[in-house]
Amino acid sequence: VSARARCIGINNRDLATLHSDTDTFSRLRSLIPSGVVCIAESGMRDAGDVARAISDGADAVLMGEALMRAVDPAALCADMVVAGRRAVRR
Repeated sequence: VSARARCIGINNRDLATLHSDTDTFSRLRSLIPSGVVCIAESGMRDAGDVARAISDGADAVLMGEALMRAVDPAALCADMVVAGRRAVRR
């Protein structure tokens, strides 16, 4: 924030333990000023996680492991996109 970044990612993964906690984004989002693009990173497992992050103020989410491990990554991605769009409309 002090560097006046226009885009900030909040990583839900503790890099020391590799444990993901999606509440991290929810707790820290309020520290980022409005007008700064805010990305929820890591720990998004399903459409519900994406919807919650968007509802909590994420402008975007970073996906990786869940899509990599999914039996049908295209279907999971589509579900997440729909959930994100619905969360924005609320």
